[in-house]
Amino acid sequence: MKKLILLLFFFSSLSFAAITPEELANLTIERTPLIKANLEELAALSKQINQSNLWKNPSLVMQTGRARTGRDFGYVMDLTLMQNVPWPGALEVLKRQSEITRDLTELSVKQAELRLYHLALLLGLELSSLEKIDALNRLRRKRLDGISNYIKAKVVVSDNDRIEAGMIQNQILMVDNFIFDIETRIKKLKIKLKRLTGIEITSVQLFEGALPKISREALLEELGSSPEWKIRKKKVQFAKEEVKRVQYETKPELEFGLNYRVEHLRPENEFVHANIGVTLPLWDRGQYRDQVANARLRREEALSKVSEITIMDRFDETYQKIEYSYFQSDSFKLSNIGQLESKIRKAEEAFKKGRITAVTLLQYDDQIQQNMNATYFSRYEFYSYLADMYEMLGKKMKL
Repeated sequence: MKKLILLLFFFSSLSFAAITPEELANLTIERTPLIKANLEELAALSKQINQSNLWKNPSLVMQTGRARTGRDFGYVMDLTLMQNVPWPGALEVLKRQSEITRDLTELSVKQAELRLYHLALLLGLELSSLEKIDALNRLRRKRLDGISNYIKAKVVVSDNDRIEAGMIQNQILMVDNFIFDIETRIKKLKIKLKRLTGIEITSVQLFEGALPKISREALLEELGSSPEWKIRKKKVQFAKEEVKRVQYETKPELEFGLNYRVEHLRPENEFVHANIGVTLPLWDRGQYRDQVANARLRREEALSKVSEITIMDRFDETYQKIEYSYFQSDSFKLSNIGQLESKIRKAEEAFKKGRITAVTLLQYDDQIQQNMNATYFSRYEFYSYLADMYEMLGKKMKL
């Protein structure tokens, strides 16, 4: 998953005894101020689209001055109201640029929300997996204690029994260290979730549903909806509109308006007439603007092609990870947990009856416990890669 800066949310904290990972992710999105801020930004950009369709404000100019006719002195006042007329198509270019800017912001907002959703979802999945692994290893700790007590309770304790008891104590020490590590990780996750969501999490329900089978072809068909892909295409469109905008800027400006003139002389005169003006620049101080705009267009087109290659590489790499983790998870199924627990109980009975040694029992116990741990770790790994894929496609992962 991409790194996402954890936001400190300033609202009252909620407390949940148990919650599903999906409920946790949805609550995170509902409670974050990020959503409201994004909606306000999109509303402002929508208003900007309407603004880009409007003509420039008219100008009103008043001029006064002294005037002379023969020996008579007086003054003259001019009131001029002028309106700039945009070239046909110029406002459409500005409107399209404003629409593209809004679309780019909307896509970036969607990316941010998806990252936040998947971050909370994966933290919930990781927490539920660690809690289950912690519970299994605590049961293992009790089981090893029981075996140790069984050896100590023997009427006659041989040297071999003492050696086996020492081996079991070493195994218990290793289990204690593992449990401490898991407990530390659980505490850190709960602190991170509270900081991220403002929710006090007591426990997260373990998701025990079957893993979904993912089709590469189906995912590939949806790759065109990738926000990253769309952003690059939108940037190319914006650069093309910028070339057009620059071309309009170099054209002469057309204005029309009214002029009212009063001459306070003998005799007094008043004039009202219409004005039509054309502004022709004597020179263009921005003569390189067109070249700059075209260069930036070529740059965006090149970056778009590079982005397509990068996205496809990421897609293939992520899909390979999904396939591998699915195969690994399929090897350690949740449905096998009960069978593994039954096997270790039978091994304990065989040890107590003297059919197997403590060495064999400990080796078997360690192997089975590793299989149990791998069951939950591999499921979490599968969903973490699947979340990467869904985020790339611009979709929420559903459990």
